[in-house]
Amino acid sequence: MGLGSNVGPAHAARRGQIDSDAVKAQRAQTRYQKVLHVGPHEQAFASLLHQAPVAFLQQFPIGPYNLDFLLPAYNLAVEIVTGGGNRRIASNKEVRRLVVLADHHLIEVRLPTNGVRRLSPFLVGYVMQFGEAARSRARAGIFAAIYPDGRVIHDRSRPNCTRAASPIVAER
Repeated sequence: MGLGSNVGPAHAARRGQIDSDAVKAQRAQTRYQKVLHVGPHEQAFASLLHQAPVAFLQQFPIGPYNLDFLLPAYNLAVEIVTGGGNRRIASNKEVRRLVVLADHHLIEVRLPTNGVRRLSPFLVGYVMQFGEAARSRARAGIFAAIYPDGRVIHDRSRPNCTRAASPIVAER
């Protein structure tokens, strides 16, 4: 007798069903309350935030989605992004990003599929700088994407900052 469970019938019964928005929002709330689905990179970033110290909420629900981190003092969401995902996940990323940006500023920490994936302590400094710049804006919706070593891919909080080295990285 094997150690695995027989979930095939349950998967077959569930296949093709679509959950209502209310059910999805309730699941997001449960993930927040129980701090579920936290990966190792999110744990590492939480540790960096604790060391800073920066106040944050983890797995904060926003509609059917959960933010990896919400820094309430800056109205800033931080998402740790690993890989491109499958086609369904990739097509959902833009919708999710727009939902988040409607009410919050957003930084995506994009972990490359090959190469260094260790999170640098300089990330917290960049996040705080970005948060300060974004907090001075009247509306939410400022977006940045960075690598785990702090290199900036895209930053709309400052003009002409696309693919430039962030000040935090330059201070090393």
